[in-house]
Amino acid sequence: MDTLCDKLRDPVSRLMEPCSIAVIGASANPGKRGYQIVQSLQRNGYPHPIFPVNPRGGAILGLAVVTDVLSLPDNVDLAVIARPAADVLDVLAACRRKGVAGAVVLANGFKESGPEGARLQEELKRFIAQGGIRVVGPNTSGMINFGCGADLVGLRQATRHGPVGAITQSGNMLLSLLADIEKHATPGLDVYVGLGNQIDVGFSELLTTMALRPSVKAIALHAEGFHDGRALLAAAAEVARTHPVVLLRGGRSDAGRRTALSHTGSVSGSDRPTVGVMRQVGVTLVERSDELAIVAGALSSLPLPRTGAGVAVLSDGGGHATLAVDHLEAAGIRLARLSEQTRGALREQLGDTAVVGNPIDVASAIDASPPLFARCVQILHDDPDVGLVLIVGLLGGYHLRFDSAEKPAEDEACRAIAEWAHARRFPIVVHSCYEHRRPSPHAHLRDRGIPVTGSIEHAVACVRAVVERGAWLGSIAERTRGADFQRLQGPVRMRIDERSADAPSPGSMPEPAARRLLEAHGMETGPWSLARSADEARERVQAFGVACALKIVADGLSHKSDVGGVRLSVDADSAAGVYGDMTARIRDACPQARIEGVLVAPMIARGTELFLGVTLDADYGPLIAFGAGGITVEAVKDVAFRALPITPLEAREMILETRISKLLAGYRGMPSISVEALARLIVDVGSTALRVENLVDLEFNPIILNESGLHIADVRLISTS
Repeated sequence: MDTLCDKLRDPVSRLMEPCSIAVIGASANPGKRGYQIVQSLQRNGYPHPIFPVNPRGGAILGLAVVTDVLSLPDNVDLAVIARPAADVLDVLAACRRKGVAGAVVLANGFKESGPEGARLQEELKRFIAQGGIRVVGPNTSGMINFGCGADLVGLRQATRHGPVGAITQSGNMLLSLLADIEKHATPGLDVYVGLGNQIDVGFSELLTTMALRPSVKAIALHAEGFHDGRALLAAAAEVARTHPVVLLRGGRSDAGRRTALSHTGSVSGSDRPTVGVMRQVGVTLVERSDELAIVAGALSSLPLPRTGAGVAVLSDGGGHATLAVDHLEAAGIRLARLSEQTRGALREQLGDTAVVGNPIDVASAIDASPPLFARCVQILHDDPDVGLVLIVGLLGGYHLRFDSAEKPAEDEACRAIAEWAHARRFPIVVHSCYEHRRPSPHAHLRDRGIPVTGSIEHAVACVRAVVERGAWLGSIAERTRGADFQRLQGPVRMRIDERSADAPSPGSMPEPAARRLLEAHGMETGPWSLARSADEARERVQAFGVACALKIVADGLSHKSDVGGVRLSVDADSAAGVYGDMTARIRDACPQARIEGVLVAPMIARGTELFLGVTLDADYGPLIAFGAGGITVEAVKDVAFRALPITPLEAREMILETRISKLLAGYRGMPSISVEALARLIVDVGSTALRVENLVDLEFNPIILNESGLHIADVRLISTS
């Protein structure tokens, strides 16, 4: 039968499934990493050739030592390089000459260590860019294939093979992940890669390659940032269609994010864009480090709930049930509405004292007969509005709490639940406050892929993950494909942090020029005119026939209203005087500003102020933002993000993420607009922005929603041209 060694032979797959390993820098000293790696490979039963390399020759742990890289057999799959940073380039050059497919570079002393290390890293990047060998690292904890025993990290504890692939930026996160797998008895890992400095192989390639492995059913990521977030979006959008992807992110604070020239860039600081774009491409986000193993494990084994159905909570106590419902509601998970037929069937099983709404409290009936739990689960499955059952309480621990004689019955109850749910592909999540005792009934559940946890919060995190994944997959035809994130026109592909030193700096375009540019691309920005003199100001207002807003047009002004550059409700009689007063004030306050004139636009009636913008993000490329607008946009930061291009469904989802969306349906007599109409505007703005060359930031703030519709009150565009 063909093995992965036979099937997956591209260089990155060979890194992950190595069928031969050279340990360069192998050592006979047990305290050296080069000894520990050889020892680890042997201890874990690695079945393929191991080639220790050391110029001293001899033998290490019974293996003949190869004296130099060029004496290795041709086409070794993987070299693990345990040599100092200064030696790495020469070693890689020799590996490339021998046809080594890939290397794991353990050494630190590169960019993270200072200027000299940064210089070495740049040399290494230039060498790798020439092709011929792929590299993980440097400054990496290593890589492990748990299936074939290729442990290049050197774990001392035994770890079981499982269905989860893992990619982290930190070696300590691997140790944390393994500790949680052991502590919570979640499914184990299939393959792990520590990325280190990511000078070559990164998240996107590894994500795609892991998804090709039949043994991987879910992928867990830990990241503090992405060297090419756009490539990750493209990869995740495709991988998530077949494999759950779970992300724990670090670096979520504002510190270290770029300083933006506009509101759009400012509200895109910190973690908000990552939350939005990862939801867009189907990645499950976890907030706590101890959730990564639990949620990834649950998604690797749980079937998906019926589309649109709710969750039923089955409990043996009111306290646990209340907490579970609180957390479900906070997570936005709907409780199922049980039919009268379902409630009647539950009463028949549990007696008149049981509470058979949702949550279902089985009262004391289960104490006397644990197998009733299995029957309740079956009844709930038959209700058309139940897509998943969350069991909370003592299940699996009744024999510990009450009478040890109940253990056989409890074993049988859990076995029946597990087999029945497995046969029908029905998702069940179990919380038990006896989980830490590892009672044998829980083994029946876990053997059939039912997660068991001692924390209600963890249980709800699993429920949320599987419900959200089901909803995302249920609308997959309406979502952006990975290729769409790559097919962008011209300059929008340019990432801000990769501009050459002599590239033009971003600059704010005068509003009239910005409006003309957008109109040339087919986007209406509303009625407006430019006045270059006091007389023209009077004529423009008179032509509109209504009171107007006048806004100064001058280079070098970011916030016109702060320096008296905006006047509202100006009529024709006062327009000339207002023009003269405004221009004089600006000359006094900002003598460096070059005044072009004033933009004249009819006054817009008061209404709900919204924000809509596009920014060229350093991590993810072009993003679109929507939320609450006005002068407090940066303070309130009620903004949701998605990557462009965006579909109408994704636009609707981002609207509903914001708090201000609750005001759009006519809240307490306020003006209303359909989510669909607003979504169409978001899609149109996004597609227009992608056609504008050299765009860095575009914002409409505010867009005013009033009784007559949506009106763009202000346009700001920043470009590099």
